[in-house]
Amino acid sequence: MAVGRPGGAVGTAHRHLAGSAYTQTVGPPAAAGPRQDRRRRLPSPTASPGATPLSRSLPARRRISLGLSLASVLTGVGAFTATATGTAAAVPAPPVSSPISIQSAACPTNMQQGETDGCVTQLQMELDLAGAQIGADGQFGPATYNAVVNFQSSHGLTADGIAGPATKNTLDSIAAGISGTVNLNTSCATMALGSNGACVSTLQNLLNAYGAGIGVDGQFGPATDTAVRNFQSSHGLVSDGIVGTATKTALYGGSGGSSDLDLLRDCGQLQSGSQGGCVSTLQNLLNAYGAGIGVDGQFGPATDTAVRNFQSSHGLGVDGIVGTATKNALYNISTGGSGSGSSTNLDLRTQCGLLQSGATGNCVSTLQAILNNLGAGLTVDGQFGPGTDTAVRNFQSSHGLTADGIVGPATKNALYGGGTGPGSTGTPPSSGPVDYTKVLNAAKSFIGYPYVWGGGHSLRGEGPGPSLGTCDGYTGSIIPCPANSTVGLDCSGLVRAAYWFGAGIDLGNGGNTNDQTRDRHTLPISQSQRQPGDVEYFGDGPHSTHHVIIYAGTDPSTGADMMYEAEQTGTNVHYVGLRTGGYWYHVVA
Repeated sequence: MAVGRPGGAVGTAHRHLAGSAYTQTVGPPAAAGPRQDRRRRLPSPTASPGATPLSRSLPARRRISLGLSLASVLTGVGAFTATATGTAAAVPAPPVSSPISIQSAACPTNMQQGETDGCVTQLQMELDLAGAQIGADGQFGPATYNAVVNFQSSHGLTADGIAGPATKNTLDSIAAGISGTVNLNTSCATMALGSNGACVSTLQNLLNAYGAGIGVDGQFGPATDTAVRNFQSSHGLVSDGIVGTATKTALYGGSGGSSDLDLLRDCGQLQSGSQGGCVSTLQNLLNAYGAGIGVDGQFGPATDTAVRNFQSSHGLGVDGIVGTATKNALYNISTGGSGSGSSTNLDLRTQCGLLQSGATGNCVSTLQAILNNLGAGLTVDGQFGPGTDTAVRNFQSSHGLTADGIVGPATKNALYGGGTGPGSTGTPPSSGPVDYTKVLNAAKSFIGYPYVWGGGHSLRGEGPGPSLGTCDGYTGSIIPCPANSTVGLDCSGLVRAAYWFGAGIDLGNGGNTNDQTRDRHTLPISQSQRQPGDVEYFGDGPHSTHHVIIYAGTDPSTGADMMYEAEQTGTNVHYVGLRTGGYWYHVVA
């Protein structure tokens, strides 16, 4: 199994594989790759490698707006982005309307009169916090120049009107001590570990109002990062530690009527007990299907029942948990679909529950398309009616299965070209070059699945993809261990699933990160050679690793390098900024 870090805190004992025996290591993780993938070696799965590639694009999403009127939420540019050689490179300055930390690489080292951008906007806001009262328009004109000179003079700095490193540091130091005076929505860029200033102080005060109990020092350090992740998790948001639009909205109490969120992009797994704007969005989507429940941002019994009813009517696993498959089905109606499900890009084995007469939706459409490939001649309408029932029974009979019309694991495996045993996972795509777009689409399809220790490693004979994990060797901070009762993926399970469904390659044959680095399909490359779809392993050496991510390429909207990652217990698979410093590999057919 490939077990990624289950969420043990720094200083907690973790186990990792050393030869064939467990060893204990205590202390903080390595700085270059702080995400652990410690696991015991498992026997290779019995499944033959390969599966139909999962290269679906997520359905177009229309957000339901309930008239939430927020000022434009400002998205900042990361402080640094990695170049091909791994060195820090300046990124384009943000627009005037988008303030960003004046310490960012997006801002000039020395800011002076004549500059017009979001860096000046942030500078002006910090000068105002220090008493300048000049307003923030992003224009470094005479008023800003005079404010800088006055600030420098009053703080013992060279009064030259140029906001260089010394002036910036002093401004940030003062701003950090002024808490609660900024509005995160209107005055602050996206924040994450390493941010500082008045915006972080305000964030810390807001988190404390929710019981975080952290110091208010204007420094976004580990304690603030943990508090943010805890808040996000408790409010049904993606627990990534990044304070963006959705998190800011929730911090200001945007939980009742607010639904200007996208379940697939902004929200993690939702279930009974969840609360916040993500639940409000869910409730509105369910009401669009006729649920008739109140929109209060609380995932209570009525919402749970509505989710289960929806899952049952759409051929999904009926567990009341709103994961990726349920979210995709919910957005079918909001994109103008009929609700019958025209998509045939789902994988019945990993994304659909039991299917039988009366089921509807994309899972049924996928089933019908597969049956048609075998000569059934059905209309692909997403309705499990008499014709589909007959076709299923005929297929079952011809394959030595119980002809009951119920599409369960054995029937699904047979439909994908495998045997009828529990370990059969189908036939791989035809041989040929790896299509990395398909691999990345596969990785993207798992966004929102929870991190599960051992998830995705055929522990019970199933094939690659989300699965129950194991509590064997679990050292996480969430007690009791959720791994053996939660379906999801660990870090190497995500990489395995992406290449299995995207290219029919079973990296490491279900083994751990070290097994993947030694797989015949992986070729070591330098960081400067990386391309989208390449994988980066973190650890003490190229074959002594504990964590892995998939490089997603450059985000066209931000220009930042991104990655897909299953990080640790308590988080979900997410799409976040790339971390470097690990060992890079290119995967070939």
